[in-house]
Amino acid sequence: EESLNAAQAKNLTQTIKNTVAAAKKRIKEQKEALRSRIEEIPETVRTAMKEIKLYKFYPLNDMCQAMKSKYINRYYGQADEVL
Repeated sequence: EESLNAAQAKNLTQTIKNTVAAAKKRIKEQKEALRSRIEEIPETVRTAMKEIKLYKFYPLNDMCQAMKSKYINRYYGQADEVL
């Protein structure tokens, strides 16, 4: 029953476009800031982080032998070796 006139509709669409453009610009700036922070890390530290080995330890118990999993968490991913 209620509708917008042409001027209000145009104003609303322009406001939405401006808001979306500002959000995209903010996200792009955040990505660039993250890239620059990563580039500031020394090359030796970056290669060490890439080559890191992850080990997951379980207690020596006969009851949990079948429940061993390589998954650590969403940040570290999979373990290289399960002990």
